[in-house]
Amino acid sequence: MFEQSTRRLMPCLTALAVLTGCGSNAGTPAAEQLADTRFAYANACWLIGDGQRFIAADSSGYHLVDDREQAAPIYFKPSALGRYLLQDVDARLLAAQAGGLAPADMASEAADWVVSLVDGGTAFQAGDGSGQLVLTADGGLAVTDAPADGDVTALAVPAGTGCTPFPEAELNAVGTPFSGSLADGTVRGFTDTHVHLMAFERLGGQVVHGRPFHPYGVTSALNACTENHGVDGSADFIGNFQREGQPTGSHASDGWPTFSEWPVHNTLSHQQTYYVWLQRAWMAGLRLVVNHFTADEGLCNIAPLKRNSCDEMTSVRLQHQGLLELQDYIDAQAGGPGQGFLRIVTSPAEARSVIEAGQLAVVMGVESSKIFGCGEVMDAPQCTAESMEAAIDEIEGMGIRSIFPSHWFDNAVSGPGLFGPTELAIGKR
Repeated sequence: MFEQSTRRLMPCLTALAVLTGCGSNAGTPAAEQLADTRFAYANACWLIGDGQRFIAADSSGYHLVDDREQAAPIYFKPSALGRYLLQDVDARLLAAQAGGLAPADMASEAADWVVSLVDGGTAFQAGDGSGQLVLTADGGLAVTDAPADGDVTALAVPAGTGCTPFPEAELNAVGTPFSGSLADGTVRGFTDTHVHLMAFERLGGQVVHGRPFHPYGVTSALNACTENHGVDGSADFIGNFQREGQPTGSHASDGWPTFSEWPVHNTLSHQQTYYVWLQRAWMAGLRLVVNHFTADEGLCNIAPLKRNSCDEMTSVRLQHQGLLELQDYIDAQAGGPGQGFLRIVTSPAEARSVIEAGQLAVVMGVESSKIFGCGEVMDAPQCTAESMEAAIDEIEGMGIRSIFPSHWFDNAVSGPGLFGPTELAIGKR
C-alpha cells in the first residue's frame, strides 16, 4: 500500500538528495555521489538538509542550522524495505507531527518513514497512516501535506559521523560464511528440519511471547513478556503446563537485553529464533531449515488471551505472511532485495542454488491438527473432497512443500500424532 501510494505521490513529494561523503555546506560537492538505491541508507549515519541548511537537534526538538558541523547525525534503521526509523545521537526518533518534527522515545507510525528516490533527490513520507505527510525544508523545517502544484525542494543528505546506532541484539560472531560446492556438486552445511519461526502467531497470538523480528526493532520484538504472561509468568498457563504439567508456575519476565530466564531449552512459550540468533547459526554452517506453520485449534480455544483467530488455516496464512515479511526485513538490514542471508525456496533445485550461494534456504511446511481445515466431530468430517482439493491448491500456491497430516488431535485425515503419555501431559514430542 505504501509503495503504491508513494509512486502516486512521487511527482509532488519533497525531495531530499542522498549523497555519500562529506563536503562544505556551500552546496553539493562534486565528489559526493547520489545513492544508487533507496536501500543504501541501511544501518548507516547520515545528515539531512538542503545543501545550505541541515537538521540540528537540541533538548527541545529539531531545527535548521546553516553550519554543517552543527548538523545532527541521524542513524537510519530499516523497519522494512524502503522504510526507516531515523534516530538522533540521544536515541530519540524523528517523528512527524502537525507542522514539523518532534522527538519520540518510542517507535510508531509517525516515526516510520517511507523513503523513495525521485528525480533530483529522495522523498521522506511519514508513515502515520495518512499517506500525505512529507518532510520539507522549503522556507523552514516542516512536515506538510504533499504540495498540490507538484513543486519539489531538492535537499541534500550527505553521509555523517558520530551516530548512535539503533539498539540490536549482538551477533557475537565474526568471519565470512562459506559458499560454493564441492567438485562433485555436493553442497555443504547442516540442516534443521523442524523449526517454528512464526510460532508467536499460533494459539491466538498471545501464548508464545517474542518475535523473530519487529519493524520497530529488538526492544519491541523481545520485550518483557508481562503483556502476555503476566507478572512473573503467573498468567502463562499453557507455557507452565507444557513445562511443569500444571498451569501454575512462575518465571522472570524481563526480556532483551537481560534475559534472566528466557529463552531456555524447556520453554515453548517464548521466542527461541530471533533473526540475529538465526544469523549466528547460519554463520556457523546452517544452510537449510524446514519451517512449519503450526496451529492447534483445541489448545487455542482454551488460551485466556487472544488477538488472532483460532481457525487453523487462518493461522497458517498469517504465519506465511509473517515469514515473507521476515525475509524482506533481513534483506532491508543488508541493503536491499536479495541481499540478506535468508531465502525462501520452493524446490530442491532452488534450495541447492541458494545454499551454493552461501545463503540459508528455508522450506515452508504445515504442522496442523486440523489440516486443510479438515477437522472431525463425532466421526463426521468437517470438510469435503472438494474443499480439501481447494485447500491443497492454496497451500501449494503459497509455496508450502512439507505437510504433517497428523498432529495432536484427530482430524478427518488421520488420528492424533502423539508419542506417549508423558508427551500428552506436557505437550512435548
